[in-house]
Amino acid sequence: MVKCQKLKKFNHFRLYMHYSKRAQIEILGIAVVILVLLAGTIFFINLIPPLNSRSVVVDVARTEIGANTLNTLLKTTTPCKQLKISELITDCVDGAAISCSTQNSCEYLQGQIGIILEQTLAEWGIDYQFDILELQDADYVSKGLEIKTKTCKTYEHYEQILPTQITLAKASLDLC
Repeated sequence: MVKCQKLKKFNHFRLYMHYSKRAQIEILGIAVVILVLLAGTIFFINLIPPLNSRSVVVDVARTEIGANTLNTLLKTTTPCKQLKISELITDCVDGAAISCSTQNSCEYLQGQIGIILEQTLAEWGIDYQFDILELQDADYVSKGLEIKTKTCKTYEHYEQILPTQITLAKASLDLC
């Protein structure tokens, strides 16, 4: 009888160990599945290119600065007979008939635009090139009013076409 009780206890212990090991193996299997899913998630997160929101904001702001600077510049009223810069550009391209103090419109423009761009873009640390071009024989030719902080190798280009009485003028601004 003692032998039988010992045998029953042994069988009971054996069954207990069998189910216990089975439960441990299942838990280990679940842990492995979780680790594989975690590794896969980390791998896919690393594949996604990082979205640097600061660079996006800077790019958008820079684009807005270029376009807004050119538009505002052309609409700026000057002390020369209260004419806008766009009106002085069209006069310069048409032959510089307007006189501002002792300068013709082209000379006056070069000084005024230089001052405005120096007080804005250069002050903000943005290098630029500005030029006024005239349409001649289906191609734009510079009027020699180039104003720049340095020659841009790579740049963002902004331009505005202005009709004159004789031809077309183009105000061109490049941000380096």
